Amino acid sequence: ISVDPYQRGRMPIWFKTESKQMQSFAVAKVLKSKSDKYKEGQFVYCNVPWSSKQILPGDSQTIFSVIPPDLSQYKPKDDPDYNEGLDTDDSKFDVAEIKNISHSKYVGAYGMPGQTAYYGMIYRGGLKKGDNVLVSGAAGAVGSLCGQIAKIMGCYAVGICGTPE
Repeated sequence: ISVDPYQRGRMPIWFKTESKQMQSFAVAKVLKSKSDKYKEGQFVYCNVPWSSKQILPGDSQTIFSVIPPDLSQYKPKDDPDYNEGLDTDDSKFDVAEIKNISHSKYVGAYGMPGQTAYYGMIYRGGLKKGDNVLVSGAAGAVGSLCGQIAKIMGCYAVGICGTPE
C-alpha cells in the first residue's frame, strides 16, 4: 500500500464515505478470479480502499496493470519515448531484470511518485542534458526522484529541503 503525502488532504473526504476507508495505490495478489484478464496468483497494480482483501470486478477501472508487465511483445524502438534521447543504450533494456523488480517499487519509484517525477521532468519540464535544475521539495517522495532523474540525465541539480530550524 502506498502512503503518500497527498492523502493527508483527502482524509476528510474518505471518512465521509460509507466505508470510511483510506484509498491508495497498492500491489495486490489475485486470490481468485473469474476474469480472463487476471489469473489467480498474479499481482496487480491498482487503486483500492485499504483492507486485507478486496473484491473487484474484472473490468474494474481501479486495476491498472499486471506486474511485472508482460513485456514479451515490447519493442523498445517502437516506444514513443525511444526517440526522446533519454537512453540510447539498447543493452540497458533487460526484460529479465524488469521481472525482478520488487513489488514495493511499484508503489514508490515506479508508482505515482516516480511517474509524476518522470513525466513532470521529461514532458512538462522538457529536461535536457546539461540543464540546471532546482527541486524545491527535494526531500519529498516526488522531489527526491526529480533530483535523481536530473542527475541521470546529465543535469546540474540542486535540491531545497527542510527549514532554518
